[in-house]
Amino acid sequence: MRGIFDIHSAIEIIAKVFQVDSINFDIKPSYNVAPSQDVAIVVNDGKNRLATFKWGFVPSWSKELKTGYKMTNARSETVATNKSFKYAFQNHRCLVVAHGFLNGRR
Repeated sequence: MRGIFDIHSAIEIIAKVFQVDSINFDIKPSYNVAPSQDVAIVVNDGKNRLATFKWGFVPSWSKELKTGYKMTNARSETVATNKSFKYAFQNHRCLVVAHGFLNGRR
């Protein structure tokens, strides 16, 4: 997988589906969301809320934010034990709002 996905629902529809009370940003639909772009995520800190973050994953040990543009996939078999993903998997969960991932190469 390349780490590229699409999201094409309006933010208001996403908020309704995930029972989010308020929205303070707008994400435009895109069929080519790539690492480093802003994405909508759902976090739960007592209730669901929408937030925006840059798409990618920066491990806690990394000194470079650029690392996050390369790390967008974790294997289900090793995510709980892999040095890069272990801490975040155990302690920091969120739902990345996506309709589908694009497979193959550019």
